Amino acid sequence: MSEKMDGVRAYWNGVSLLSRHGKIIRSPEWFVSKLPSDVALDGELWMGQSTTHEDVLKVLNSKDSDWSKMGYYIFDITSSVETYEDRMDKMESLKALLPAHVRIVQNIKCRGTEQSNEYLDSIVTNKGEGAMLRKPLTIREMGYTSSLIKVKVVNRFPLTYC
Repeated sequence: MSEKMDGVRAYWNGVSLLSRHGKIIRSPEWFVSKLPSDVALDGELWMGQSTTHEDVLKVLNSKDSDWSKMGYYIFDITSSVETYEDRMDKMESLKALLPAHVRIVQNIKCRGTEQSNEYLDSIVTNKGEGAMLRKPLTIREMGYTSSLIKVKVVNRFPLTYC
């Protein structure tokens, strides 16, 4: 499980950042210059807990925007067909090569409902959006899949469990 970020989805194809719909995301050269050219990545442009999707969009849509608070949070390698755990190992091996504003999303092994509820509560307490739960040992699937679910809180009750 990992934190659900309220940012903007961004794919790195080795040359450009792309939106969920395949449009180029205009970013400063310094922001993408040290990303790998031989690995495709899936991640989120995000400015931290207590910021919203709209906050990120303001930066993306402004010609003179300040990207200094923006991070690129990588949660998958799209150029690999291995299991998620193997892809995570590959992402960890990239960590030393990435600039400070690019981070690998931390994953925690879910050991049951009690732990997932505690994890979700810690995220929500810190003004986060929710959690993402992934079925172990799954390969990457495009689009919506039953092996990855979002968990958010409504009126302090989780919408779903692991």
